[in-house]
Amino acid sequence: MTSRSVLSILKNAKTTEYLKKLEAEMKKKFILTLISRSSFVYGAYFYEKFHQEALQKAQPKEAPVEPSFNITDLKSAAELAKKASTTKLLDTLLIGAARLGASDIHFEPGEEAFLTRYRVDGVLQDVVELPLVQYRQLVSRIKFLAKLRMDMNDRPQDGRFSFVIESEEIDFRVSLMPSAFVSRSSCVCSGRRSQFCT
Repeated sequence: MTSRSVLSILKNAKTTEYLKKLEAEMKKKFILTLISRSSFVYGAYFYEKFHQEALQKAQPKEAPVEPSFNITDLKSAAELAKKASTTKLLDTLLIGAARLGASDIHFEPGEEAFLTRYRVDGVLQDVVELPLVQYRQLVSRIKFLAKLRMDMNDRPQDGRFSFVIESEEIDFRVSLMPSAFVSRSSCVCSGRRSQFCT
């Protein structure tokens, strides 16, 4: 797009009318500026970063988990995960890892489902297989908590977040790796308890 065509868009009556309406609604003054594509990408990246930080600050800390999670073994963890709503799925899987003394949690996506595995006593053990649609929502929540880029799926990302389990705050290190299907997720958790998720 040339500078001349950009200027013609900016002078367009519909554009001008829309900006005036937006200014009135938002009670702000807009100044039209011509920038390069790289400047736009750079600005959008920082906007997203600051927006995520603001959302993180606004979000209340996770409340201590109620003792209603009766997880005593891998089977009970799997049963609770299958019944959990999408919003409670990550909580359930993290609590299961803590209760079973897991050092890592692995989320391994396939074509139609994903497998959750806990590393207990150095051995990876299958916990539960769930539909892939839940995996995408699970990874979105992990990215949000760990302040990772929501739109990046083709490159590795690392981050961290804290989670309160039975009045104990536990730190989780997160690693997301691209895979053939969607980003493969790995969490390693550290706190006063043993380590948890990968």
